[in-house]
Amino acid sequence: MKPISNFCRGLGLWLALVFAVVRVEAANPPGFGLTAYDTTNVFFVNTPITTILDLTNASGTNVLNTFVTNAFSGPVAFLGYTNLLGDTNTLTANLTADTNGDSLIFNFQEFTNTGEIVIAFVWQPLTSSPLTNSIEAFSPDANMTNTVSTNLVYGSIYSVAANLGLTLGIVSPAAITNDWVITNDAVTLAVTLTNTGPVAVPGVLLTNALPPGVIVRGATASFSTVSNNLIFNVGTLGSGGAVRYQITLDATNVGALPWSAGAGAPGLYDPGFLPQTDTNWFATNYLPATLAVGTNSGQIVNPQNGLIEQTIVVANNGAGTVPAVRVVVAGLTNQLYNASGTNYGYNASVTNLGRPFVVYPVALAPGGRVSLRLQYAPRLPFAFTNGQLEAYAVPAAVLNYAPPLSPLQSFAYATNSPNFYRIQSLPDGDVLLEFTNSNVGRSYTVIYSDNPAFSPAQIALPVVVPSAANRIQWLDYGPPATVSAPTNSSGRFYRVLLNP
Repeated sequence: MKPISNFCRGLGLWLALVFAVVRVEAANPPGFGLTAYDTTNVFFVNTPITTILDLTNASGTNVLNTFVTNAFSGPVAFLGYTNLLGDTNTLTANLTADTNGDSLIFNFQEFTNTGEIVIAFVWQPLTSSPLTNSIEAFSPDANMTNTVSTNLVYGSIYSVAANLGLTLGIVSPAAITNDWVITNDAVTLAVTLTNTGPVAVPGVLLTNALPPGVIVRGATASFSTVSNNLIFNVGTLGSGGAVRYQITLDATNVGALPWSAGAGAPGLYDPGFLPQTDTNWFATNYLPATLAVGTNSGQIVNPQNGLIEQTIVVANNGAGTVPAVRVVVAGLTNQLYNASGTNYGYNASVTNLGRPFVVYPVALAPGGRVSLRLQYAPRLPFAFTNGQLEAYAVPAAVLNYAPPLSPLQSFAYATNSPNFYRIQSLPDGDVLLEFTNSNVGRSYTVIYSDNPAFSPAQIALPVVVPSAANRIQWLDYGPPATVSAPTNSSGRFYRVLLNP
């Protein structure tokens, strides 16, 4: 046999570990007893593992030439061993070991009756494939007839350790803080994946388990689908890196629409990672009502924002109060710039049937009327008829304009922040906000109130999607952006929330 004394017998560093002991016991008849365990329960490729072998002799006699074999089912490298327990009364000859491919064999030349030998050896797996170490203790000595064996199974051998995190959110329509939508609405979900671990993780896949009955209208990156799962191939996510994806869905079913996401990679160990879930969004239908809608102005170019603007009036001609109003605009050639969202109508098989809408979140009593300003881009006049306007009653929960409860620091800017370049009242009664754009690629939500305590605070729609400019201009002109015109308030105060 070939000794491996050069395997670094001095394993003080390994033995200084606080062992997280997981024992695998064998059913031992009188004679040899064998226990084997590792000092850790998490295993990585090319990372040393310390295995402890505990052998006892209850045969009633001393035994010559005791062998303990370790036969691994896959490629490993042996790094060293040491004798933890085995004094001169137990072990009367030098300890030797043989390596043979992926096997490690110990030979104890004399093993005293009632003695115990404890050996630690260090090895490392060379691949991430599952391994089994088949351990067997036996002796050719005529005084010892039993053979004992046990297995150490390594079902998961990891390639890399990381700390992935997920953040889920609904970014459009922004007013659904109660997570209610109307059936056939376009709902945009955002999922952000981060790696706060110390190393890059290759081969990352991000899986989104979508609700049944939804139609995927698009995403900000290419994806594949398996059953009801939408999968992004992230690739390598570096240490400290993050990726963000948006998914636009058509909510076709009434009822709860749970959404969950999870991420993983081949050979990834992430003890703190759990899939994230957003289950509190629902789809509902329009309410019965008698509403009329039509234009009451021509198309006018606003020189402040460069948009074409036109005012419409919605009237409640029914006998009951309408909780809230949605006006859908069909057949457009120009973009409805201040749309709160998109509805795909009731022909879900037509992919490009999207119809933008604006909302008025205030109850409209019988005989009540409200004016809404529609904004279009580009600034070129276009043909338009009242037949393109459709007014619907919607549940108030769908249009809850209360902002999410967030600490002040989650807001990008407050009214007195130096990042507000200016706040100015214009001659027509509009209020102009101009603020710094320090997060290109992220959208903003304007929060407003008629008092400095922001009690209550409300969301202005739609969200502000910035360009690459370093400053953003936003106009408060009243409905449908805000529930009332600034001229109808004694004062108006603003904050800007950076969206997920």
